[in-house]
Amino acid sequence: MTQVPSSASGNDLTRPHRQAFSRSWLYTQADIRDQIQRLRGTRNDQSASAIPAGQRATDASLRARLAAALQRNRALADENARLRRQLARALGAERHSR
Repeated sequence: MTQVPSSASGNDLTRPHRQAFSRSWLYTQADIRDQIQRLRGTRNDQSASAIPAGQRATDASLRARLAAALQRNRALADENARLRRQLARALGAERHSR
């Protein structure tokens, strides 16, 4: 049976197809499951504190960026529809001219 390396990250354990054991088997092993949960907790704690609070985006800033992205998406969808209509007219005109 393959042993889980002590330096295994959560990403390695989420890819059982690369390992000689299944993920479900891992979770049946209490000591391994505890280590997985501990490593995931450590990784989540590190990622949350990686950016100082003063440098994190505020909710208002994130909402504004989302609204701008949605508006841009709508504008691009409108432009796409306009270009499709224009192409359809050009192809139709080409067919009639043959």
